[in-house]
Amino acid sequence: MRLVLALIQPTKLRAVQEALARIGVQRMTICDAQGYGQQLGERAEHGARDGQAVLLRKVAMEIVVNEDFLDR
Repeated sequence: MRLVLALIQPTKLRAVQEALARIGVQRMTICDAQGYGQQLGERAEHGARDGQAVLLRKVAMEIVVNEDFLDR
């Protein structure tokens, strides 16, 4: 079995859940998270002070699948 971890925008959650349901994913854990990545370059627009990046809201999805299911 493999654990797939996906960090997505909260606005994409429903679409991702629906897409996973269509391919047969039935079990997952969803948690609120905060972080930054590519958006680091936009830190000034998000109200950062002293060059620090602002943490943006994310959704962390943990999905356990069988090895042969990974390509889907």
